[in-house]
Amino acid sequence: MTWNPPTESWRRRLLRRVVDRNPFYLISAACMLGGCLALTNSLSWLSLPLPRLLTLIATINVYEGMLIVLAVILIGRGLLRDGKILLILEAFFLVDVTFLDAEVVTANLNVGMLVSGVLLALAAVKLWCVMRAIGADLSPARFIYALAQVAALLAIPCVLRAIDHGAISPRALYATWWVVGLMPVVQEIATGIWGVGHRQRVPAVAAVYLVLPWISLAAHVGILHYVYGVAYYGAMAAPMLLGLTLLLNRATPESLHARANLFALRAIMPIAAIVVSMNHPLALGMTLKPFAATHVTTTMLAVSGAYLVYVYCFLWHAAGVFLVGGAGVALMYLFGPSVGQIENTAWRGWSWSTDVADRLVSKTLAQWGVVSVLASLVFLIIGAGISLSAPRPVEPQRSSD
Repeated sequence: MTWNPPTESWRRRLLRRVVDRNPFYLISAACMLGGCLALTNSLSWLSLPLPRLLTLIATINVYEGMLIVLAVILIGRGLLRDGKILLILEAFFLVDVTFLDAEVVTANLNVGMLVSGVLLALAAVKLWCVMRAIGADLSPARFIYALAQVAALLAIPCVLRAIDHGAISPRALYATWWVVGLMPVVQEIATGIWGVGHRQRVPAVAAVYLVLPWISLAAHVGILHYVYGVAYYGAMAAPMLLGLTLLLNRATPESLHARANLFALRAIMPIAAIVVSMNHPLALGMTLKPFAATHVTTTMLAVSGAYLVYVYCFLWHAAGVFLVGGAGVALMYLFGPSVGQIENTAWRGWSWSTDVADRLVSKTLAQWGVVSVLASLVFLIIGAGISLSAPRPVEPQRSSD
């Protein structure tokens, strides 16, 4: 007779699964986010009183502090999975996923600028705590890059609100997209100064703090199109394509197939940035008067950005030559003669050269005779010069009998 151990009841299995998975951190974050959205009337786009907005911001920051402290305790006890989950959740609140700061700026610019400064200081403290919690995997260069993105996230609403005198021009939001799209340049500069740290590959938690602010920036600027009633043009996608190319340039795939695909993406995306900018709407163009009369179009900006990205990603070993050459061409195009002036000068030069040639060409038989005599003398002089410049031949020595 065999003895069968008692099977585990479904209640115990469910309890063990809940303990292993521990979904309550996600539920807590979802409740906090849902409560903020409900209290801010984010679904109806109605403005809120300033005191309520400030109270919600303070509440979220206290909640973020609790997440970080609990994550540090859990990681210190060896519970890495739960600790990393809390840090990832903290990243979503760090990047103003509730859009509260932008609403404060809209309600009162002066208060919004003060709140943005305080939130930036708190963000620096939070990032430093996160860096310590994950074992300094967030290197100084990546710390600066993440903080710079948060700074841009807080500063953009303030700048646009400050220049809002009844309306925001499409050109202002186009410039904002360039700020957002080229944020990876900050990472490249910081990496060149401080290096990548003790790990080449970015851990999962650190990657969230590097990528999520950029996504949040794009979302915030996209919402600002709706807030200010500004149309979105295809050329506004060019900066994001160029920035994504810079991000992919840091990827290190292991397989040959993945490297080939990555090379193709890095080669194609700058071209795509030029293509989406070729309609060059007048609303996004600008002039450099009184310095230059050239009208700067979206195509020109995209071509310049793509050229710099190509040099950085593929031709860095000869970057000095290409940068100097590119700068020379750009300065010539902006401050040099226009295309019409070049065509006019070329046509006048061609007309003058044809007139001179027509005068020099002989037209009568006597003139051709004079030319022939002069040519014979010239060729005689040339031949004499060649002969006289040749070394003298060595005479053979005679042998004495």
